[in-house]
Amino acid sequence: MTFEYGDIIDIRYIANAVGEKIARLLVDTFPGATLYIPVPTRPLPDDHVLLGLGEEAAKTVQEHFGGERLDIPCKYRPTTMRKRDEAIVSAYMAGNLIRDIALDHEISENRVYQILRLYGVNGQRSTVSRNSNGGLTGDVSTSGTQPT
Repeated sequence: MTFEYGDIIDIRYIANAVGEKIARLLVDTFPGATLYIPVPTRPLPDDHVLLGLGEEAAKTVQEHFGGERLDIPCKYRPTTMRKRDEAIVSAYMAGNLIRDIALDHEISENRVYQILRLYGVNGQRSTVSRNSNGGLTGDVSTSGTQPT
């Protein structure tokens, strides 16, 4: 899969690509780290940190995410993350400040912006609807303005 600069690769996506066991191993081994994954056409250097996962897991991660930067969360909570993300979007749509949302959820302001982009909220406070699975879907046009 090819990613564009600035694409957000969260732990749920990683778990879907390489399996929950390897995703948990990434979080347990590198909590809170940002890892650059070398492209698969190059062998991993003998001292590459990714080998801390074990050779097989390292190769699997490299095959799926080679050439990408992965931001590993401090904790592995994929099921509660969706609820948290939806609460963040709802708080933003209700007019709460990004700073307050970040403090309430104990995440960075940058992560709040990333979550809003994941749900298609790109700077406009507008209606957000629920999809058939009960999740939120953004129904906003991009105006190029920054959220406040």
